[in-house]
Amino acid sequence: TTIRVGNRYVMLFEGYNDGTRWGAEVAVSDRLDSGWKKLPTKLLDQTKWPGYSDGAMFHVATPAIYNWGGRWYLYVQAAPAGYYINQPWSLWVVDCNDALAPYLQP
Repeated sequence: TTIRVGNRYVMLFEGYNDGTRWGAEVAVSDRLDSGWKKLPTKLLDQTKWPGYSDGAMFHVATPAIYNWGGRWYLYVQAAPAGYYINQPWSLWVVDCNDALAPYLQP
């Protein structure tokens, strides 16, 4: 997912964080065609989310952010630990305003 926030573009994608689990990653740029800067891998670390467990949110995929009422929320699908392809996936929403807001300022 890529969205424009003010004069900045924000891209969310899934990445194999440190080779242990799939998670949400973020990059920002002032232009669509160049200048992308990947933000820290642990910025949206699912192990820090309220209610995290290896049995529910070990792998995270298809991240997208939305602004509701002036706050940023991350929507993801997540699955328990185990073989990535062969898992039940659930939809989750996480308030990520404190983590992302500083990077979304123009």
